[in-house]
Amino acid sequence: NEDSYKYLLWDHRPLTAFWMIGPGKARRLEQAGLYTMGDIARRSQWDEEWFYKTFGIDGEILIAHAWGSDPVTIADIKNYHTDSHSLSTGQVLPRPYPYDEARTVFSEMIDSLCADLFSKRLVAPHFSWWVSYDHKSLEACPNYEGPLVVDFYGRLHPKHSGGSVRMLADTNLASAAAPLLLASFDAHTDNRLLFRRLGVCADDVRLDNGSFQMNLFVDEEAVERDRQLQSTLGEIRSKYGANSLFLGKNMREGATQLERNRQIGGHRK
Repeated sequence: NEDSYKYLLWDHRPLTAFWMIGPGKARRLEQAGLYTMGDIARRSQWDEEWFYKTFGIDGEILIAHAWGSDPVTIADIKNYHTDSHSLSTGQVLPRPYPYDEARTVFSEMIDSLCADLFSKRLVAPHFSWWVSYDHKSLEACPNYEGPLVVDFYGRLHPKHSGGSVRMLADTNLASAAAPLLLASFDAHTDNRLLFRRLGVCADDVRLDNGSFQMNLFVDEEAVERDRQLQSTLGEIRSKYGANSLFLGKNMREGATQLERNRQIGGHRK
């Protein structure tokens, strides 16, 4: 259990003995004066942001391991999609985000996921998503009466939200996926709360064989135009860099895509 983990392993050295901590990550931790899991846990109590800024989404996993616990959202994420092949992207936001800013990032993530699907020649029939809220949400919305969960710091925060949508036809285009995903996001999140983690997943992905599934509700000419546009955008970004072309929303308050394009594996190059 968590108590025995703390007793037996909080003072254990070296950090590289623990899963997911290689020499490079251990060196960065030691440069910050963190030599044990106990050091990491204690630092996370007053400076959680440092882990997210330094290690990206791996920072959340690192903190969870230090406390001998798995983040609730990681366990819950598995329930949102089946065991079939999937492709997903997740983000730990750099600070508590209000609804409008979180929605901007969510939209960017849909674009990024669909571009990834397109570049891999994959399509998906349905998508799922999840968010978790920051514990400061209860300060921002003192009259919140929804379900609560306790994190590994013992803090109360609103229970996560999530949902899934089914496409009219298999797709890898944001023009098809975004309207449905954003509508689901709007319907199932609480816009009074502060957001901290976001994720979106393409479920049951399969190879795109290039054939169209006939559907009276799908404008095939528009789909083909979007395919050609996505192909052109991908070629330009591949040749000149991910930030050589971007959308107006990427400049909105709280947007993260341009910065993430400068990063590798959730931390700066």
